Amino acid sequence: MKLLGSHLDNCPPEDAEPASGIVYYLVRNNPPQEEDFIPGIEKHPSVYKRRPKDQICQAHGFSVFTDIEDALKTKRRRKGLKDTEPAIGELTPECGLIKSTPSRTCYSHHT
Repeated sequence: MKLLGSHLDNCPPEDAEPASGIVYYLVRNNPPQEEDFIPGIEKHPSVYKRRPKDQICQAHGFSVFTDIEDALKTKRRRKGLKDTEPAIGELTPECGLIKSTPSRTCYSHHT
C-alpha cells in the first residue's frame, strides 16, 4: 500500500524492507500506551510544514533504533524527549516496513 498525495507518492519508499528484529523506541508511558504511537506529523503538524517534501514520508513513520545507546543519545540531545524512556520491541513483517535512516550521530536510526 502506498500513501497518495503530491509529496507521498513514494511512501513507503521502494527500498523499505519487511520489518524484523529488536528495536528501541522512546516512549513517555510505562507500559507504552496508544498515545506513544502517534506519528510526529500528527502530533506536531506545524513543525513538519517547514520540512522539505522528501522528509514528509519519513515523518509519517516512527523513529526506532537498533542500538540502545543511540536511543539514549537522542533522548539526551533533544529537549522534547527528556521525559521519555526507551522501550524494547521485536518487529515482525506483520508490523509493516522499515528503512535504515541514519543521521550523522545515530547510525542505528530506522523509520
